[in-house]
Amino acid sequence: MRTRLRDLGCTFIVLSCVAFASRADQAEKPKAFAGYQMTFNGRVMGVPCTEWKITEVKADGDVVSMCKSYILESSGKNDFNPVRLSTMHGVKLMEFSPYAPILKFPLSVGQQWNTPYTAFDANTL
Repeated sequence: MRTRLRDLGCTFIVLSCVAFASRADQAEKPKAFAGYQMTFNGRVMGVPCTEWKITEVKADGDVVSMCKSYILESSGKNDFNPVRLSTMHGVKLMEFSPYAPILKFPLSVGQQWNTPYTAFDANTL
């Protein structure tokens, strides 16, 4: 299934632009580190959680974030785009292959991109 995740994209773009803008018209790719906490207004990928914390940055640059009992895995080599959302008990809620193309660094106002991907959403079963 191919789909667009505009709401999710807006959430991650706001996170990146606010925290890591290097110029007024461009935001460079941030350096992820364990312990960094992000606060969102509303849901992230449909999850009613606003306080996310990076719990691990793996050797390959992939990032693991947690909020309550939810785990979000993002691809470090692919601009921290989401790969998988699950519960801490291992229940997969969403998965993207190769990733959900929400961000593309450096971010610029008016920038557009299109990357094919497939998505699994547990709510569609």
